[in-house]
Amino acid sequence: MKRVILALSMLLSISVYSQENSKKPLTHDVYNDWKSISNPIISNNGQWISYEVNPNKGDGTLWVVNNSNSKEFQFPRGYDASFSPNSNFIIYKIKPKYQDIRKSKLDKKKKDEMPKDSCGILVFQNQRSFIYKNLQSYKLPDENGDFVLIATEMQNKKTNVDSSATKKRTPKKSNNKKSSKLSTLHIFNPTNEKSFVTDSISEYNISKNGRLASFSRVIGDTLKQVSLYVFDTETFDKKMVFSSRGEIAKIALDSKGKQVAFVFTGDTGKVKTYELYYWNAKLDSPVLIASKKSESIRQGWMVSQNFTPYFSENGNRIFFGTTQIPEEEPRDTLTDDEKVVLDVWSWTDTLLQTQQKVNLKEEQNKSSLAVYHIDKKKVVQLANDSIPIKGIPNKGNSDYILVACDKPYQYSMTWESPQKSDFYLLNVNTGEFELILKGLPFTPSLSPSGKYLAYYNPKDSSWYTMNTKSKVTISQTKSLPVNFFDESNDIPRIPYHYGFAGWVNKDKYFLVYDKYDIWALDPTGKEKPICITNGKGRKSKISYRIIRTNDDDYLGSKGDELVSIFDNTTKKSGYGFINLNDKKGVRINILTDHLYRFIAKSKDSDKVIWRRESYQEYRDVWCSDINFDKVVKLSEANPQMSSYKWGTVELVKWIDFNRDSVEGLLYLPEDFDPSKKYPMMVYFYETYTDNLHRHFAPSPSRSVINPTMYVSNGYVVFIPDIKYQIGYPGHSAYDAVISGTMAMLSKGFVDKDRIGVQGQSWGGYQVAYLVTRTNLFRAASAGAPVSNMTSAYGGIRWGSGLARMFQYEHTQSRIGGTLWDKPLLYIENSPLFHAPRVQTPLLIRHDDADEAVPWYQGIELFLALRRLGKPVWMINYNDDAHNLKQWANRVDWSIRMQQFFDYYLKDAPMPKWMNGIPQSKKGKTMGYEPVNK
Repeated sequence: MKRVILALSMLLSISVYSQENSKKPLTHDVYNDWKSISNPIISNNGQWISYEVNPNKGDGTLWVVNNSNSKEFQFPRGYDASFSPNSNFIIYKIKPKYQDIRKSKLDKKKKDEMPKDSCGILVFQNQRSFIYKNLQSYKLPDENGDFVLIATEMQNKKTNVDSSATKKRTPKKSNNKKSSKLSTLHIFNPTNEKSFVTDSISEYNISKNGRLASFSRVIGDTLKQVSLYVFDTETFDKKMVFSSRGEIAKIALDSKGKQVAFVFTGDTGKVKTYELYYWNAKLDSPVLIASKKSESIRQGWMVSQNFTPYFSENGNRIFFGTTQIPEEEPRDTLTDDEKVVLDVWSWTDTLLQTQQKVNLKEEQNKSSLAVYHIDKKKVVQLANDSIPIKGIPNKGNSDYILVACDKPYQYSMTWESPQKSDFYLLNVNTGEFELILKGLPFTPSLSPSGKYLAYYNPKDSSWYTMNTKSKVTISQTKSLPVNFFDESNDIPRIPYHYGFAGWVNKDKYFLVYDKYDIWALDPTGKEKPICITNGKGRKSKISYRIIRTNDDDYLGSKGDELVSIFDNTTKKSGYGFINLNDKKGVRINILTDHLYRFIAKSKDSDKVIWRRESYQEYRDVWCSDINFDKVVKLSEANPQMSSYKWGTVELVKWIDFNRDSVEGLLYLPEDFDPSKKYPMMVYFYETYTDNLHRHFAPSPSRSVINPTMYVSNGYVVFIPDIKYQIGYPGHSAYDAVISGTMAMLSKGFVDKDRIGVQGQSWGGYQVAYLVTRTNLFRAASAGAPVSNMTSAYGGIRWGSGLARMFQYEHTQSRIGGTLWDKPLLYIENSPLFHAPRVQTPLLIRHDDADEAVPWYQGIELFLALRRLGKPVWMINYNDDAHNLKQWANRVDWSIRMQQFFDYYLKDAPMPKWMNGIPQSKKGKTMGYEPVNK
């Protein structure tokens, strides 16, 4: 018997050994085989979950799964799905086939000739399916109702409905170009298949409760007659409530489906003046409630056509936008070569010309918030040129809102960070502003009742509360024995606070965080601050953070609150619960060696969906009850993972050159043998160890090495954390990275002559600096590196238009002063000035459409090293960004970067591109093949 057991054991060992040895290393050919999951959602009743599974390139699939009986549906190319509020059907968009889109691009078809999306619906009870072709958009009610509104391209007034109950029809294409701007609207109940279809629709909407729909219908091509209809989804009654020559721009309905507001203009010229109309069932026809003649609207202003009005949740107010009436532009009498086109930069400009250019479209379409009080029939202008308002919190019901104004501080945003603001209390009924906090860099929180304000004051690193009526202010945390600011802050600016969770039980408490625990602050000051996690977080070095699972104004209104848990020592994470009243702390429900990502809780059940991942486990979708019992794994995106070599990751620690304890991540090949010598890649940014359980799927790089790809191909990968000293970012990187690399060498399995280093952006800068200080690395690659801080200081971040000065004075670049205050530090930390020391072959990547780091920084470094006769290459992807966006470029960079390191670290043949590709062969040869071929 023992012999049989021994034989079986040997066979099992041989089988496992054979299986492990049959695994393949990852290659760049696997990218299209790997899939990612996106947009997971759960139905309100918690029974149905949907998610998209998409390949890196090609056609994806929409999955719909019943978590109670495992019934599932798959819809090719489905995406952007929504469950009906009653959880009885799902609606989703359908992309055209990838190959059809590709062929249309090859045929150079115009945008309106490209293949169009469709729309699909599945009814769960009877499994009936419906398809609508040539989709433009769809809308569902938020809270109730079984109707969906679907807009499709209008084609000669024929509908595009294909369903299991109707015969498929292929409408003829319309020759009327203007009809393409209008829609065919389908108001459809998939559960009983009742439908209403109408053409020539310009705008449409549906109420939150699904009871009322409204749409505008256009007749005529020149002097258009537009009519507004309301449609009762219960009675199927359609009623025209408004008709006039002109245009309806926006339509809004209240949550109960009893009121409608819309933006209209009767002007037919190029310059149009818009007005706001209001309707309810008691009115024979809509009434004009806001126009350029309204008393509260400024002279020369009108209702904005770019702002969609909305009702407060209680239906008592209509919020809308106002904007300046545009001036009619004079007729252009000059040819292009006769025009002067220039930018005038003035020191008096509040914003730089580059910022103004980036913000131009938004500025042209900007709307200033106003409100119409329905009962009082009164318009109140809320925002103005000095104090803009972006939105109304608390569902629009509150009489007071908190408003931020950063205009007095915009001039200094060029060099200051964080930017300050003045904060006002705005009376929504009167439009009156009251300044309550001046020059604060962090946004306060107004309680839902408007009675109290909570804010963090960086001057003494404390939280305060204020009674908004009496203005009595209480220092809440100043005397507490813990810090509420970021204890690991290592940049030359005031530290950020750890954040807050929100308000509890009708303003009873305001919850804030220290690094680990949660504190309850009584805004009245009657109770002293309470650590509701009982200090267990700090004692165990575990961070607790509350996750909101509903949109209630107050926390604790529906019992226990969900809490995310992160162990700062082991990097484990999970979930637990806290009762905000019993002060018993957090009950831990799940805590494992994974990285968890909460997605959503179903509205009407205790079901939740979430994702978890580890280095060896893809972030699939999971479902459980709210207590994280009855756990079910719903997706299996990449079963092929088991066929490939993957490797392992571990947390490592060492002592750096400053005798500080430092952490890092060490990735080892799957068949790792400590007696062998391995080439090692070093990658870093700032700190990374909290990502111990992050999964890296094989995907073409946007900028940096993919640890999984390199480990699968026999590399060791090392990612050290960096502790920075203000004024010496380069030397700080040297201390951490070189000490860490030496510590890994001391383990005995790293080949000291085959170590590479790679970084991007801030990491790219640090790589460029390191190769001026050490010859430890056999090869290096720096992506989008700043090489000359003296020129980069005065550069522009083209994506935002901001000057780069603030980065050096207050944020990531960490110099802590101006160029003229600390010139030697700028020079000392600039790789360019130490280029003669470089002996490491360097591969630079810097793209000419880089929106973050001016690409001349890469040119400066390349030219310096070239002038000195150093081995240097620079890859420039034309018209691509700081982190690559174009798929082909991402694949190309992944190939070239690995070929570069394989050549230096694994004695692979040199690829031809390393000998250069002349402009005459640009786009005609890739140069991947070895030089000797």
